[in-house]
Amino acid sequence: MNLALPAVSRDLGGGITGLQWVADSYTLAFAALLLSAGVAGDRFGPRRGFLAGLALFTVASAGCALAPSIGVLIIVRFVQGAAAALLVPTSPARPPPSSHWPPWSPWSPR
Repeated sequence: MNLALPAVSRDLGGGITGLQWVADSYTLAFAALLLSAGVAGDRFGPRRGFLAGLALFTVASAGCALAPSIGVLIIVRFVQGAAAALLVPTSPARPPPSSHWPPWSPWSPR
């Protein structure tokens, strides 16, 4: 993200304060929601939490790419940080080993 800040400033404007919020909104959401996301993963199941976090992170990443203004980018970066907070504690989740997974699958037995 830090390497892209000059291009973000040039394309979306916002000044140094806006750029600081773009960088910090992700970290703020990630740090604030990490423990709660772990509890949610325990309650609703790690696989479901991981897939929800992955889907939300993917949508938020597309939103970052399509953001028309610095304000929208800040909000979508916050959502991206929240999704990452859901991904991290549930990332060790994987289905039980099975011989039915193709060899290129991350869940194939090795």
